[in-house]
Amino acid sequence: PNFATASGTVHVTAYNGNNHCKVVNWFPSGTTQQVNVNCFRANGSRVDDQFTMLFYKRFGRTSATDAYLWYNGSGTPNAYQWNSKGLNNTVTRLGTGRYRANLPGMNKLGGTVLVTAYGSDSAKCKVVNWGRSASNTRVNVNCFRGNQPVNTRFTLSYINGTNGVGLGIRHKGGYVWANKTNVSGTYTPSTTYQWNSATLSNSSNRVTNLSTGSYRVRLPRLIPANKTTTQVTAYGSNSDYCNVQSWVSDGSGGTNANVRCFNSAGQPVNSRFTLTYLTNDNI
Repeated sequence: PNFATASGTVHVTAYNGNNHCKVVNWFPSGTTQQVNVNCFRANGSRVDDQFTMLFYKRFGRTSATDAYLWYNGSGTPNAYQWNSKGLNNTVTRLGTGRYRANLPGMNKLGGTVLVTAYGSDSAKCKVVNWGRSASNTRVNVNCFRGNQPVNTRFTLSYINGTNGVGLGIRHKGGYVWANKTNVSGTYTPSTTYQWNSATLSNSSNRVTNLSTGSYRVRLPRLIPANKTTTQVTAYGSNSDYCNVQSWVSDGSGGTNANVRCFNSAGQPVNSRFTLTYLTNDNI
């Protein structure tokens, strides 16, 4: 598909440090897609940093269960949204910095969520929780500047791996919801909210708490070769945030994705998070 299109969505995760990054905007230019990104220190000052970025666009309806949107301040997002059931996603602001996205037709339990703040300032966003409501999925999002709630725009994606991973595009990959903060050593994250396309399993991925705020996510049989990316979103209601530290071979044909989480002052802190790992290999 032609990437020079005024639609789609973008997610950004800071890499290797305690900074955070966000998408400023994206737009077509000639035959290419231009994406602007800003990165910030914990104190809100701008900083040069590494980051991972994912741009994708869906075409038409599919049998997958996934959706994305750009919340631009309107209850019904504009053309920068998509729903695999052909329905319109909506967003309700619940209070300062608090939002609820309604994804109609997303009636399967599980899946995973990515959230990225949008704009030029230092605000950041995270997923509070998500779950089914009747035949829909509702996703709660909180946004902050420092540790203070703030109204801002954001991008949001929901994927359900029962039809393959890769945001409905049938590419090899996996995701987890690292749902425990009080576990030392290795555990199996929630089997309802994880998936691995190589093992066709919802229980093969593992999370290890290495130290305060430092985690390793093992994705067996998904090699860190060719073209791959990792996106991370912190989970919970407070202002903590998480980054990608690295992803490398696990020595057994799989990938270890390393994650670090921080409080609003940039200090390591234990946190829950979602992680999505995507390759360019077709399933």
